[in-house]
Amino acid sequence: MKSFFLGLSLSILSLPAFAQTAPVFTADVPASRLRWTGHAAVGSYAPTGTVQLQSGTVGADAAGRTPRTAKVVVAMKTLAAENEDLGAHLRNADFFDVERYPTATFELTAFRADSATGFLTIKGVRKPIKIPVTVEPTPDGLRLRGTAQVNRTVFGITYNSPGFFSGLGDQAIGDTFEVAFDVRLRRKK
Repeated sequence: MKSFFLGLSLSILSLPAFAQTAPVFTADVPASRLRWTGHAAVGSYAPTGTVQLQSGTVGADAAGRTPRTAKVVVAMKTLAAENEDLGAHLRNADFFDVERYPTATFELTAFRADSATGFLTIKGVRKPIKIPVTVEPTPDGLRLRGTAQVNRTVFGITYNSPGFFSGLGDQAIGDTFEVAFDVRLRRKK
């Protein structure tokens, strides 16, 4: 009889209904913002623009405060600049080739001390990256904010890069651009 109650107790404790499940959050796409800034290699010219989030999912720890898994997809066809001619050029094959590569993705591998480590895929090229991130709990989810520093040349985007071409003068474009992000996430029901 004693072993029956012990077995029953262990069975009840191992039921999935009693297991604490880690919360999952999905991106609130309309409320999220991605703003990029590029730089001239010479001078102070720093064009800016936007690109839109397509989707995002974050799995958190049991407390719902620390990301453990994440996949964020960016809709590259929405890439826009203050100057529409520049925006069109950035969307073409010289830069992001959005017809062939309509999305870019970030996949989280680790989150420690306010930084996200993972893989960024742009134009089909997957490279490791570390991004500073601030995580704030909100009444209905999480808010992730930070600025990613991205070296475009490691993704094969070398147009007017002084590291690949000489004699560019003031037409040289810096190899690194930033993406400031403010991603709102809602707890998945």
